[in-house]
Amino acid sequence: MSDASHIEALTKQLFSKSTTQHHFIEMYTDLCVRLHQYLIENPIIESAEKHFKRILLNQCQENFEQYLKPPPGFEELEGEDRFNALVKYKTSMLGNMKFVGQLLIYKMLSSKIIFQCVDQLIEVKNDETLETLAVFLQTIGPQFDTEAWPRYDQLNQVFVKIGAMCRAKEGIAPRIKCLLKDVLDARATGWKGRAKTNQPEGPMKIAEVARQARREDNSGHGGGGGGRPPPPREREPRQEKQADEWATVASSSQRKRMETRAPLGNSNSAGVASSQGSFGALAAKNRTAKPERSREEEQEKQARKEAKKAKELARQEEEEKAKKTQADAKSMEEFQEELPKCLRELWGSHDVDEAVTRLEKFNLEVDEHEASVAQFLLAITEEKPEKRKLGFKLMAGIFTRYGKSALSAGLEQWFEDEDCGYECMKSDVPKLSEVIEEELLPAISSVLGSSETERIKGLLG
Repeated sequence: MSDASHIEALTKQLFSKSTTQHHFIEMYTDLCVRLHQYLIENPIIESAEKHFKRILLNQCQENFEQYLKPPPGFEELEGEDRFNALVKYKTSMLGNMKFVGQLLIYKMLSSKIIFQCVDQLIEVKNDETLETLAVFLQTIGPQFDTEAWPRYDQLNQVFVKIGAMCRAKEGIAPRIKCLLKDVLDARATGWKGRAKTNQPEGPMKIAEVARQARREDNSGHGGGGGGRPPPPREREPRQEKQADEWATVASSSQRKRMETRAPLGNSNSAGVASSQGSFGALAAKNRTAKPERSREEEQEKQARKEAKKAKELARQEEEEKAKKTQADAKSMEEFQEELPKCLRELWGSHDVDEAVTRLEKFNLEVDEHEASVAQFLLAITEEKPEKRKLGFKLMAGIFTRYGKSALSAGLEQWFEDEDCGYECMKSDVPKLSEVIEEELLPAISSVLGSSETERIKGLLG
């Protein structure tokens, strides 16, 4: 690129691609952020980066106004041609607003345009514009729907209007109502699960492979798989063999018959008594032995009951421990996903304080504060000097809040970690020792203090 026309042509091409290739929208946004940084570092014209943002804003407005209404000649189409034209129109309109939303998130556009877009979409109020409104709010909601944002009250009024539209009995198609209700439901749950990435996974660095393997080992239980194993099945109490109740009942009946018949002087009574002698002896033996065996069975049953109770308590403790481990891992995993995005935005906006505020929302434990040192270094050290400078400033700002001890301990762990620490990362960043000594340590010396900074410097060897 060598003049303003090249910047304009590239910007139009980015908008054109993003309207049809929705799965690459985040990649195109990242390209805009990188292009803006490139123009700051290599101004091909005077105030090139400002000119680029102005072109972005103009292109945004032009495309937005273009898609507010169906294309010319749409009403004259019929059948399959009309359907295909509608699909193409909606795809372009939704893609354009998703792209605009991402540009707003990364501060490539002023947040003032949010309400200009919203007001016009509500004013037109047809199925296409309301669906676009839902997609737009789903995109920007996780970033801007926070009380810390200066225009939060104005955004809250937008959701109030949407709630009123959903309660209205007429005027909006049921499908569109469902889309708008989905937006309200997502907001009610704190936009959980909305921050999804469209970026495909690329090749991983050696340090990242080692780190992921360690995380999977720590989160797993025993053999394979990283997830929590299913709880053990409770063993059903075994049915104990009792005395031959049918034999007991039979011998009891026979004895009663014998006692009834004996006084009658029946000539067969002796024969009956004789024929029942062996069974009667067996029944008597059973009756004599039964109380003793019942006590043994009761003791055995009580022992099994106590063992089962102890096993159940152990299982519950194991489950609680696994839940806590899983919750901690999720919090750290979310931090690892958020950090690269926060850095990209920082490199575009140069607003370190806002980046610190964005990362502070993660409730990391003390040991996770220490582990985050490696995450920062992994994400920053391979970047250009200008980006590293901002990244290390962010790191200093975070650890001003986390504390000196967490930063010092985290750096020590990173130097000692043979799998994914200093020695491992040197294979990816040959000048790593110079970056640490000349850029990182001066940036964080205000947190560590001069004596601790010198001690950490000595770990470079």
